[in-house]
Amino acid sequence: MKRRAYIAASGAGTIALAGALVGFSRPSLRAAFHGPRGVDLTIDRDRDGNSPLEVSGTLVDDEVTVSSPARLRLAVRNRGDRDVDYGTGVPPPLGVLAAGGATLWTDAYVESEHVDGSRLLRTVTSVDDVGLVQPVRAGETVDETYAFAASPGEYRVSRHGNPFELDGVGYAVTLRVFEK
Repeated sequence: MKRRAYIAASGAGTIALAGALVGFSRPSLRAAFHGPRGVDLTIDRDRDGNSPLEVSGTLVDDEVTVSSPARLRLAVRNRGDRDVDYGTGVPPPLGVLAAGGATLWTDAYVESEHVDGSRLLRTVTSVDDVGLVQPVRAGETVDETYAFAASPGEYRVSRHGNPFELDGVGYAVTLRVFEK
């Protein structure tokens, strides 16, 4: 049986994300944007475990403009000499991610039969509660690239509203958005 988990979104984060991803076509969204914003990304282990998996991230584009979101790549690398399977939400490899109510967007959400999302506003409204296992072979890296835009502030990334953890290890994945 599939259960559907509904995701609540903060109004401010959703408006900022919607505006950046549809080019601020509505005057009210354009007026709320006061110039380019920068984005910083930090990732720290906040709960250790014995997993050979390591989460890393890079900013592909660290600026949010009126017509374009920032883009970041999150990767899971298996540093060990054995294959590791970890539980993830849909879609793999990391499930649906949000940060302070703003969705970290990837087109894999729309392509997944388990995610209800709007491509126009690029928001996720619900996700099937499906247990998936993501295999990561020894020495292999799996990754996904996301678009992100939000008002200035600090945002902690979560998976379906749950803490960001893989294979028993917790991570503090933080995005800081600032006016340039």
